[in-house]
Amino acid sequence: LKDNAGHRTTLQYGDYRIVADGEKPEITVTYDTYSAKNGKYYNCVRTAMVTVRDRNFDPSSVRWQISGSNDDYHIGRWTGRGERHQCQVVFSGEGKNYQIKLTAADYAGNQTVWDKDTAFTIHKTPPVIRMEMDTAQAANAFYYRRPQEVRFFVKDKNVNTDTAAVCRQNGEKISVGLTAAGGNRY
Repeated sequence: LKDNAGHRTTLQYGDYRIVADGEKPEITVTYDTYSAKNGKYYNCVRTAMVTVRDRNFDPSSVRWQISGSNDDYHIGRWTGRGERHQCQVVFSGEGKNYQIKLTAADYAGNQTVWDKDTAFTIHKTPPVIRMEMDTAQAANAFYYRRPQEVRFFVKDKNVNTDTAAVCRQNGEKISVGLTAAGGNRY
């Protein structure tokens, strides 16, 4: 640089990289299992793949808000480069109302909130069924003079009494009434 008096100044600047980024990160969440019983019940481990699309994504900016009745889930490490980054969240324990919500930002400070998850339940334990009948009136332990009342007891947290049915061996449904008692269904 030369001024009007003839003085020269030389100053060398280092390399500076300037990135203009006004776009927010794009977040999507997909699951490996979609066929649920009654719309929200799963009897298996469920894995969510969280994808963030942004060329300047900052993985350390992610703030997770995972809700549910059980903390038995695992958040994996972020992988990827360029504009596509992914992370798995594995739900393995039984629990109700699991839901993912997260906030992510890029290095320019653009932030996105993802809160479109639908609550789901993981229930892997089969129901316990017990049958009772008064066998005191039986002749030879099999034959009765009158029809007998048979009581079925089903112990499970998630039995739907409206759709539960008792069937004969040939598949024919038998009409029964089930009522709820406590946290279990009978």
